[in-house]
Amino acid sequence: MVRAATLRFAAGVVLCGVSLGSAVAQSGAAPGQSIPAARTSTGEPVAVRAPSAFLDACARYDWLCAGSAPGRLIDPAEMLGLARSVNRRVNLVTTQVTDAENYGLVEYWTLPRRGRGDCEDYVLAKYRLLLEAGIDSRNLAVAIALDRFGSNHAVLVLRHPSGDLILDNLLSDVSPWHETGYRFLAMQREDDKRGWIAAAPPPEAVAPAAGLALHRPGGAAAADISPRAAERDRQLMARGG
Repeated sequence: MVRAATLRFAAGVVLCGVSLGSAVAQSGAAPGQSIPAARTSTGEPVAVRAPSAFLDACARYDWLCAGSAPGRLIDPAEMLGLARSVNRRVNLVTTQVTDAENYGLVEYWTLPRRGRGDCEDYVLAKYRLLLEAGIDSRNLAVAIALDRFGSNHAVLVLRHPSGDLILDNLLSDVSPWHETGYRFLAMQREDDKRGWIAAAPPPEAVAPAAGLALHRPGGAAAADISPRAAERDRQLMARGG
């Protein structure tokens, strides 16, 4: 059995867009169909400790961490269309706020409350809608990455036949994982939905922060893409996405 490692970041780490400053974890993975997992010398995925707030959410939402939930037969074009529709829908109807603003807590994973939430809340809403649309749970995974600003960020991964696609509250459309500019750190397992594995290479060891805190950025900001696309996404987020 592979011992679960602890995701380790520089002190003061927070998620969903606040700058990490001295973050040290980088994936450096080359583009490919799937986000590469870190491997042990025997070829096993490197297990890491799941965020405690994620496990708390599992206790409240059976669909998030239950075993395989087989979906219906969906062709790749329909799957992509569903992903795009769900990503836009959730981004449009949800306003980004911190857990502190919403619940008075540093970290709380839940479905958006009264149309408000932070990055992992967007992820959970999209996860549930795609399951309800018939997507197999094995094709969905929560992931944590460093965004283009060097900030920890939660996104939803869709295992599509063409490769892993990312549903992101900072972008209005889905993107292949290697085109996001993100450095992936860890993600939910396919075969054990409560378990997490490290992306390759595994996060570098430094003193761990006291839990993985996830909260919204101070303002709406699109990823560092073309000026026109960035402005489009800023407008989208300003309207409540």
